[in-house]
Amino acid sequence: MEKRNKKLPKYIQTLIILFVILCSAGYYYYHFIVNANLREVVPAKVYRSAQISDAQFRKIVKKYKIRTVINLRAKKQKDFEKEKLTAEQLGIKFMGMNLSGNRLVTGPELLELIEALKTGETPILIHCKSGIDRAGFASTLAAIAIGHEDFNRAKWQAYVPPGPRKRKNFSKVRADYVHDYAHISDTLKLYEDYCRQKNLNKNDWEQFVQWAIELQPIENINIDYYEPVYGYFPFMGKNNIIIPISKLLKGAYLQFLIQILVVILLIYYTKFCLKSME
Repeated sequence: MEKRNKKLPKYIQTLIILFVILCSAGYYYYHFIVNANLREVVPAKVYRSAQISDAQFRKIVKKYKIRTVINLRAKKQKDFEKEKLTAEQLGIKFMGMNLSGNRLVTGPELLELIEALKTGETPILIHCKSGIDRAGFASTLAAIAIGHEDFNRAKWQAYVPPGPRKRKNFSKVRADYVHDYAHISDTLKLYEDYCRQKNLNKNDWEQFVQWAIELQPIENINIDYYEPVYGYFPFMGKNNIIIPISKLLKGAYLQFLIQILVVILLIYYTKFCLKSME
């Protein structure tokens, strides 16, 4: 008996592709636009997010009882002044500073951030534009200073897909190129190198503060970029150490796995549909 080659109707194939695309787009829209990439850093004490609208600001402050906001993109005067005004209306503390995700943090900037975390009344909301690079770095410090996490665990706050970004393999980057190839999370690498050279415990917060006080100006720093601070994929740590499965099912890692799954499904259904049309 001759086998019948069953094919899905073309309109069904089209609907499947559209459904997968809409699910992917909907996920991104909800997570990054509606939910402003909001994440918990220290339970009930510190949160991080992307730039938030006035309505989102009021909603988050009310829901999480936020008492302090640390804005890491103070150069954006329009958003900054509007947000500052809203904070005043809500009776919460507002602090602004200007960091960049594309360069190291300077000593004065680092001390300013440390002081903000020290003096800010919890719960604290930390945010930058996308809630990835600058907010990630600041969240690492908050996790250590406020959450009392050990350094190796806290530093993963600086990684939220899709950052830190990949960079080319330059064995050495001259100091005058540091603005072109550095990532804000490389500041943590400087601290790790410092502790390794002096055989110090990375988990001592007061030691980190003292290191920040002594931090050299950016133009005097050379960094080895051949091995990035963190693996590009969240399930691979430094020196390709595999992160436990239990950790993969939480927070940023779960988000990353969902993204991969959506992409795989999209590719699979596209190939399936193309094959059915033959």
